[in-house]
Amino acid sequence: MNRLGPGLGALTLLAAGAAAVAIGLPNQARGSHASRGGGPTAPSLASAGEFLRREVREKIEGRWAAAWGTLYPAHRRLALRQDFVACERATPFPAELQSLQVLRVTREPVVVPGLAQPVAGVGVLVKVELAWYGNRDPITFRHEFHLVPSQGHWTWLLSNERYRVYAGAGCAAAPAV
Repeated sequence: MNRLGPGLGALTLLAAGAAAVAIGLPNQARGSHASRGGGPTAPSLASAGEFLRREVREKIEGRWAAAWGTLYPAHRRLALRQDFVACERATPFPAELQSLQVLRVTREPVVVPGLAQPVAGVGVLVKVELAWYGNRDPITFRHEFHLVPSQGHWTWLLSNERYRVYAGAGCAAAPAV
């Protein structure tokens, strides 16, 4: 099991959840989601967990511009880089991440906000521990993030809520966390 250890700063959980990450399978790139031969080779199923861990680390460290670079292409067109970085920086989660363990990665259809049909992708089940009142009372939960492939690499997805924020009036209209 993989762990992100202590000292990684505040987890922007809303963003990480909003980052409902997506890992992909072959030939689901180029935005059309049509499975066609000759497309880029998708990354391995085994690499999905490490991709997710890197994405969470970038968000924890506040590297939103870097995180935007691996966002699903159709979502990047909706949430423009400058808007995304400003918006996500404005909604941090105050609890420190103690650990993130990848428990399971499975192939499954993924519902992508903004698309009518699910796409081939993966679910990454993680166990998260947040420091709340010190080490005595951590908050522990499991969450499944979803990833989809694009041009031979994993991409993550905006959550339904964040998708609606960017599709609507943007960050200014988003409810406070």
